[in-house]
Amino acid sequence: MNNPYDTLGVPPSATAAEIKAAWRKLASELHPDHGAGDAERMKAVNEAYETLSDPGKREEFDEAPDAATQLAVQHFIHAMTSFSEDVITTAKATLAHEKTNLQQARRQASAERGKLNKKLSAIKFHGKGKPWLLEVLTLRLDHIAKMLDDCAKQEIVLTDAMKVLDEYQDTSRKPETRPKPGYFLDDDFMPLR
Repeated sequence: MNNPYDTLGVPPSATAAEIKAAWRKLASELHPDHGAGDAERMKAVNEAYETLSDPGKREEFDEAPDAATQLAVQHFIHAMTSFSEDVITTAKATLAHEKTNLQQARRQASAERGKLNKKLSAIKFHGKGKPWLLEVLTLRLDHIAKMLDDCAKQEIVLTDAMKVLDEYQDTSRKPETRPKPGYFLDDDFMPLR
């Protein structure tokens, strides 16, 4: 579920009256029976209002960990189950790896968007009827824009999850000690001369 405060456009400190007023305003704009209605967004607005108008559900939502904390916990648990020696470092490394992959995907999507924009401006429709090819390109550009927006949001969550893990240190791992120069002979240590 999306953040209900964001969905209704109210701050977390909003009163019940402010929440209801925001819900009514959005409901009147988005209702499917109105000309420019949007059934999908209307459903999200109703779910947000249902969460925030019920004091119990609102308190439960407010006390739930944010996405970054949930992601940090998920990676921490994965590092624990993989029997890593330093679970914090392992969890942060996997988050950093995910962030690198996400940044690469964003670069590739941005490059594709640039190419499609060039093609879209170069292709002219001279026929009658609907310009299907142009609509397909436009839909693909919309999809890429949404994907880039989602990647940007996920990158913020990954960064915040790494900050959550920065607040911890795994002290169970013993520092590595190096043996003194020498050699071992039948369990007896013989120093080098």
